[in-house]
Amino acid sequence: MKNYLKTISKIMIIASIILLVFQMSVNAKAVTPKQISESDPVHSVKVTRNVKNVTNPVTNTFTYTIEEDPSNPAKVQGAPTSFTIQFDEVQPDGKNIAKKEADLDFIGTTFTKVGDYKFIISETSSTDETTYAVSTDKYYIYVQVVNQVDAQGVPTGELTVTLLNQGTLTNDTAVKRNITFPAETSFTHLVLKKNVTGNMGDVDEYFKFKVDITDAAIGDNYVILGQDEEVEYNGAKVSTSSNYVAGEENYVYLKDGQTVTIGLTSAEEGLDQIKLGANYVITEQEADDYQTYIDRKTRVSDTKEVTKIANEDAGSNITTFENHKEAESITGMALNVTPYIAIGVLAIILLVVFIKFTNKNKKINY
Repeated sequence: MKNYLKTISKIMIIASIILLVFQMSVNAKAVTPKQISESDPVHSVKVTRNVKNVTNPVTNTFTYTIEEDPSNPAKVQGAPTSFTIQFDEVQPDGKNIAKKEADLDFIGTTFTKVGDYKFIISETSSTDETTYAVSTDKYYIYVQVVNQVDAQGVPTGELTVTLLNQGTLTNDTAVKRNITFPAETSFTHLVLKKNVTGNMGDVDEYFKFKVDITDAAIGDNYVILGQDEEVEYNGAKVSTSSNYVAGEENYVYLKDGQTVTIGLTSAEEGLDQIKLGANYVITEQEADDYQTYIDRKTRVSDTKEVTKIANEDAGSNITTFENHKEAESITGMALNVTPYIAIGVLAIILLVVFIKFTNKNKKINY
């Protein structure tokens, strides 16, 4: 009898366990894939692009790629793979930073398994990489997928997705931070120098130059440093400008020994403003009675013009205009040669006197 009761007791225990497992299996539903929709509290992350050390509006497009991290619990369907941030004449702030924010949307992304997911966002291109270099930073974007549970703590199969609106740099996973890509910009400036030579060169005369930066965006403003505030040109007083404005007629006035800088905000620790690779043309105006040498390499008789490309090496962006003017004497001999001829004649006379004196002494001694 006792053995019979023991057997019945074991059977009831086993049956209870089976019933409990069965009940749990009934309650635990199959996992339903979760697709992020616009109704989810968070369905996008904010990405910021900064462009530093700029004084003019920025127009550029930055492109990004988004990749699933290999360690993710499962493949994700419909996740974004590319993304762009467009600057359309974005004005810099008081700290010379132009900033643009955009939302990277995950609507339509489907998750089929619980776990912690990571996506890697990288900047891959810039429409003007010379001026606005591609950032080497990479960020993790985090997503957590969990299974909802009922009052008894039993998973219901309904997935909940939490999309974190902050990430971390891939090489520094300890600190959460805003996803912000910086830029090291590359600009340069131009230098124009003036020399006047020759016995008829007027070192107090101002010469007029037209400067045309052909690749500048209309309205871009570049600082002009070095020219006198007021000059006398062709018998009239002219107030010079301290700014070059793209799209307008821009002139500078220089006399012998003066230098002007275009596209540098200040003489000490200023910001460069002209894009690398920009084409520019400098033309001297109304100096037809002078011979003009540009950079002492080319003699220009008609156009008195030079075309260059803004280079990263600031030394190559220096242009020197030398105006030379000589007058001939009434004998047709250049005035600046006369002193040398006089010295030569004097030397010949002294040589003749020396020879005669030497011969006379020889005769006396004899």
